[in-house]
Amino acid sequence: MSDILDSLETVAANVETEYELAKENIENILKKGWQQVEERIEALRELEAVKEEMDNKWKEYDER
Repeated sequence: MSDILDSLETVAANVETEYELAKENIENILKKGWQQVEERIEALRELEAVKEEMDNKWKEYDER
């Protein structure tokens, strides 16, 4: 009976370890993914600012 309990404890420990590894992997993927999203948002904001600056310069040129 003791062997069965030891086996169950080993299985439980292995499942817990696999869970922790999977959770850590998911957390790392999410962290990297959100970082990429934030970088893309910043790049889009910069591009939007360039577009607005170009539009303003074009309006100035057109008014001359």
